[in-house]
Amino acid sequence: MRTFVWVLVLVAAPIAVAAEPSEGKKKVAVLALEAQGNALQPIAGVLSDVVATDLSRRSWLQVLSSSDIASMLGFERQKALLGCSEEASCMAEIGAALGSEVLVSGSLGKLGDTFVLTLRAYDTVRGVALGRDTATLEKEGELIAAATAMLAKLFPPPPSAAALAPATSTAPPPLKLSPGWFVLMAAGALAVVGAILGALSLGDVGVYGASLKAGPEDNAAAASARTKANVADGFFVGASVTGIVGVVWLLLQPRAAAQVKP
Repeated sequence: MRTFVWVLVLVAAPIAVAAEPSEGKKKVAVLALEAQGNALQPIAGVLSDVVATDLSRRSWLQVLSSSDIASMLGFERQKALLGCSEEASCMAEIGAALGSEVLVSGSLGKLGDTFVLTLRAYDTVRGVALGRDTATLEKEGELIAAATAMLAKLFPPPPSAAALAPATSTAPPPLKLSPGWFVLMAAGALAVVGAILGALSLGDVGVYGASLKAGPEDNAAAASARTKANVADGFFVGASVTGIVGVVWLLLQPRAAAQVKP
């Protein structure tokens, strides 16, 4: 038996080198499911392809299907000669010959009207069984769904990179205001001062009006009203000019940042 194993190793070695797994991916070889009865051979062949296809959908695996192996090596004939479907050392040597870290094997049988599907996963690097699962089904059409569910148990997704990453602070970044906003704030302050002076000017106008009714006109109140009104107008003009500058600044800043950005 050892002689046949080493023949397989020598034949498969060039293929194992040529089919090295992509970085970060685990290489899995799917052996053809053993059909326990000639009538089940076609179904077992289909399920073998289903297993390989389902595993191929997992981004962290690189899958070598039973069809690939058979086309390269005539693997079924080799495996039949070796007779090592359950022998640990032999499975490890086959895995090494194929350059795979995990071997997936299984069988399909039937007891009366009940289908019995078994899938096994074997770690060829550590030389240990990763797990096995068996499903019993009454209908042939349920076999594919059963195989998919069994593979989900045997090959759960690895921890995501996000789960392994260190926890980061969720505090919001400090608020950064554009200088344009400060210019607008200054415009608002000027407008407030102008409004206050305007209100004081109106007060002086009221005093001046009262003086006209009561007796001699209060020229001082009139002069104060004019002065405060003029100063208020100045503040309003300043607020308007400053506000326009702030708005233009805010509008032009994104364009300037885009020109500076490489």
